[in-house]
Parts: sequence; C-alpha cells; structure tokens
Amino acid sequence: MTRVVASIEARMGSSRLPGKMMMLLAGQPVLSHLVDRMMTCQSLDALIIATTVNPADDAIAGWAAARAIPCFRGSEDDVLARVLGAQESLQSDVVVELCGDTPFLDPAVVDAAVAAFQKNDVDLVTTARNRSYPDGQDVEVFSLAALREIDARCKDAGAREHVSLPFYKEPHWRLHDLMAPAHRHRPDLRFVLDTAADARFLGALAAAAMIKHGQLFGLDDLLATFDASPELQALHSATLEAAA
Repeated sequence: MTRVVASIEARMGSSRLPGKMMMLLAGQPVLSHLVDRMMTCQSLDALIIATTVNPADDAIAGWAAARAIPCFRGSEDDVLARVLGAQESLQSDVVVELCGDTPFLDPAVVDAAVAAFQKNDVDLVTTARNRSYPDGQDVEVFSLAALREIDARCKDAGAREHVSLPFYKEPHWRLHDLMAPAHRHRPDLRFVLDTAADARFLGALAAAAMIKHGQLFGLDDLLATFDASPELQALHSATLEAAA
C-alpha cells in the first residue's frame, strides 16, 4: 500500500512580502487556510510543513507544534533537500508538493491530481505546466523514488531551489497535465500570495466568500464570489499589475 504525503513549502523570508506565511487573511494565518483545506483531502495519508532552519521560521515551527502538525526544518536555499528530508521523515511513497503561498488550494484538485498519478503510468502529474486552473490551484505529484534519483545527481543550485524543475527539463520523465473541467477553466485568475496587492485581494476575497460559503470555501465558491463582485475584480487587476 502506497503512502501519500503532502509537504507544504513555507518560510517567512519572502523578499517581496516578508512574513507572509503568518499574515492574516480574513482573520486566519495564511498557512492555516491551506492546512485546514488539506486536512480534508481524501487522498492524503499525512501532511508535513517543510520550513527552514532560519530563526525567522521559528514562528512557522511554533505554529505547527501548537497545531500538532509535523514540521521538518532544512536548508533555506536547497529546497529539494528540504522537501526530500520532510518526505523521508514520514516514510512516504508518493510526494504531493504544495507551496504555502496558495492558501485557497481546493482539496478536490489535490485529490484529482493524486488519482491521476495513481491511474496513469507517469512520473509527474502537474497543474502548473499547461495552466487551466487559476494560478494558486497548484499541485505536483511524483514518487519519492524519483525525487531521490533527482537528488542524487542534481548539482545545479537553481534546479535544487525549485525541486521539481528537473522533471520539466529532462526529456525521459513522463509528464501528465491535470486539466480543469470547463467550469473551472480560469487560467486568467491569480490566487497566489506574493505581494501586498495580493494580500489585499485575497483578504477581501476570503472575507466575502466566508460570509456565504463558510470557512472552508472551495474553488467554485471563490469563482462565484469573484464573478459577482466588481470590487474584487478591481483588486484582482491590481495584483496582476503588481506581479508584472
């Protein structure tokens, strides 16, 4: 029986938005939004936070400890080694790689990605290569064995900073793009936390969605809330300008 583990890469040291993992969106830390959603996934056997040994990330480790969530601390720059260490600490077979700056990732997207990996004879399932879901509905699934193989021979610091980059650069890996169903096909939208403009938009979006759909609103709830609000659409336009 294969063990499926999601690791969330999270650190406080963002150059564009320092401390963003513990920022409040609609009254909750960014990391809490994502973790609470991932706890409802049907496909995951475990979840771990992969943060760094930087003292600034004591806040993340402390938050995880208070919530009894496993947390692994590793290199700030060698993210590949950090994710590998986190996954090995929980004895995973299948890696679900997530980023902490995607607080509203829908659990159903993660479950669909894991199902696609288990059903198809592929090395990587991704929503990030040929984007059809909104930006921020990002998940990559691959085997721990493949990650170990990459770790053993990947010496490029840039590639090691991005963990899954060798899957896209090396032709022998078999990739599968998870495509959104028609009603979720919104690659024009961006639900990622990277700038102060993102924080304003995502905070307002979360507050509006929670009023009607509750704390664990999903992607369909987000899209309905966004489409009904010219104010949110204006804030979203500002995020695209800030990200350009």
